[in-house]
Amino acid sequence: MKVENLERLKEKLRQKIAEKLVSPNATAGESVVVGYTAAYAVYVHENLEARHGSDYNAWYGEDISAGKTKSGKTKKGWKGKTSRGPNQQAKFLEQPARELSNSGELANDINQAVAAGAKLQDALLIGAVRIQRESQLIVPIDTGDLRGSSFTAKE
Repeated sequence: MKVENLERLKEKLRQKIAEKLVSPNATAGESVVVGYTAAYAVYVHENLEARHGSDYNAWYGEDISAGKTKSGKTKKGWKGKTSRGPNQQAKFLEQPARELSNSGELANDINQAVAAGAKLQDALLIGAVRIQRESQLIVPIDTGDLRGSSFTAKE
């Protein structure tokens, strides 16, 4: 069997594929990044053995109510150990990203932004900021430095 004008057919197929892969509002390689810059962020994120949130409060309950410091001594006029938010946990960045992605909310936010005329990278930035915001609600807080080191940026 012989196919006539095979090269012309191939070129038309390449053009059709290119039309479907590239949006007029997008260029290849657009991405955003969400993260935490604190030097210990990865350690806190990955340490599943650490006590955070409700587990921390239960474990250190007596010290918290007595106002003891981390060294176990009581300092006058200083609260010492304080209770933590009950939802604080390790995997504070991974969990919101996974949940928003699996539920379809992240894709929905990005699709709505693109449909409203946003460029792809700006739409991705909207989704990334949502992940950042959700992660800040559950990041373990001792001094606030870790939560304050969160960022979202275009690459």
